[in-house]
Amino acid sequence: LRQLPRPATPREQLVLAMDGQEEIQPGKVNNLTLRAYSSKSGLPLAGVHVSVKMLSTVADPRTLLVGDTDGVGAVEMRLDVPAFARGSAALIISGSSELGRAEIKQLL
Repeated sequence: LRQLPRPATPREQLVLAMDGQEEIQPGKVNNLTLRAYSSKSGLPLAGVHVSVKMLSTVADPRTLLVGDTDGVGAVEMRLDVPAFARGSAALIISGSSELGRAEIKQLL
């Protein structure tokens, strides 16, 4: 009798989710909440290091925010997103914790 290998147990991972206005608008101050939680338990994660960078086809990368999630796994973000007249741009929202790294990419 041959034993089949057990299926791998899903590894716990960092998950990021955004609350707030539906579309991030360049040239305006955007108020958003980023939440960090565990993929397995769904529990919020405090102390996740968060950064928001703007990448553009016509300008150097800019860091718009650096911070950490609070006791309920959230960070309130007040992002002053620069306007751009040509080219394209994106926000890269990244988080890192003991569970690893996660990213949200948002085209502008």
